Amino acid sequence: MTQTCNRCGKDKPLEQFNRQTSRPSGRKTICQDCTRKQGLDYYKLHRKRIIKRAIKWCRDNPDRAKENSRVSKLKRKAERERERQQQQAEATQ
Repeated sequence: MTQTCNRCGKDKPLEQFNRQTSRPSGRKTICQDCTRKQGLDYYKLHRKRIIKRAIKWCRDNPDRAKENSRVSKLKRKAERERERQQQQAEATQ
């Protein structure tokens, strides 16, 4: 099945629309590409305010910020390890 994006007007498969259980189709009306672009545009417009708020949150929640940083580093390390293993597997084939 396909659905038309209300932003770009293109017909796309339902998998390219995020879930929204309150809608009859169960999907949002804007595709993931347009949603991503909308988020980037918002960030560009409000970059300073977003960064300022993030810095304030880190200052107000140092323990949680440290834990979030630790978890993120572990995830990135695991991802790099998976990529390295995949490259080694491809090289041996």
